[in-house]
Amino acid sequence: MLDTRNGHLIAGDAFQIRGGIAVSGVIKPLFPFPALATWNKEAAIDSAKKLVNLNPKLLAVGHGLMIEQPIKMMSEAIDEASRLLQIK
Repeated sequence: MLDTRNGHLIAGDAFQIRGGIAVSGVIKPLFPFPALATWNKEAAIDSAKKLVNLNPKLLAVGHGLMIEQPIKMMSEAIDEASRLLQIK
């Protein structure tokens, strides 16, 4: 959910922050559990791309601290997930 008044995005489990930023479905060894939050990794990447296109000013997710100005980190996480799944 994006609050259009201030650009704050609550993204649930679409991303994780704890253990390193990642799209749902990507295993981070320091906190691997959110990687099990999706049954379709391609759909998780598509969802993450839609969220970054909302241009949020703050990202709040289910696992980890909030991030201000998250676009670069979100994009890097999407790139990592795409590389791991070999998706363009």
